[in-house]
Amino acid sequence: MDKGKIKHSKNFSEIEKTLLKEIVLKYPTIENKQHDSGTENNKKNAWTAILNEFNSNEKVANRTLQQLQVLWKNIKINFKKTTAVACRERFKTGGGPPVRPETDDLGDLLTGIIKSQQPLEGIPDDDHLDSAEEDYLILAQILEGPGQSQEDQPAAASSSQQQPVSLTLAAGQGGKG
Repeated sequence: MDKGKIKHSKNFSEIEKTLLKEIVLKYPTIENKQHDSGTENNKKNAWTAILNEFNSNEKVANRTLQQLQVLWKNIKINFKKTTAVACRERFKTGGGPPVRPETDDLGDLLTGIIKSQQPLEGIPDDDHLDSAEEDYLILAQILEGPGQSQEDQPAAASSSQQQPVSLTLAAGQGGKG
């Protein structure tokens, strides 16, 4: 009588799902679409490492390799469904703002991807500059022309009381000529 029954394990908790996502992000080789012998061996080794790392955590129940692979497959399927719903909602008509689906898996996966990305090198960061003062100086340079440098600018540009600059076109100057 016991031979025909399937032994079911308990459902995966949210902690287990999140842990698996974090671990899988360390092993991108499991998503490789090639099927040569070297790639297949790398995938098997990666899944073994994922299984060992997952089961070594004390907050989770011990799982089999097949259980983890099925969970990862289900996470990807749900992610694709959520993405497809969001895409369909963007193209719907009928007025009103689009309905945003719940994207917990999307947020978790994107967070993991963003954490693994490296910043671009050699691009200056100007966030430390006061944007209002910087905008004024750039506008003043444009209005004064290319002949003057910052040293040649009037003292009003560097004083603490700056006058706003407005640009208006006289009638007849803005159209076709």
